[in-house]
Amino acid sequence: DEQMRTDDLTIPHPGLTERDFVLQPLLEIAPALTLPDGRRLQQIVPSFDGALTQLYRPVIDL
Repeated sequence: DEQMRTDDLTIPHPGLTERDFVLQPLLEIAPALTLPDGRRLQQIVPSFDGALTQLYRPVIDL
């Protein structure tokens, strides 16, 4: 329920809802979490089934 803002850090991060590497584990541990803007995590990704992350391979081998 706490928020923090300094010159170097903002919690929760403003891009939290746009990052599936954050959303996936957060939905697993706290699906009913309410964000500072009043939305619940379940509302942001109502049909979360683990399909948010897509794995990509490099175009060329390095």
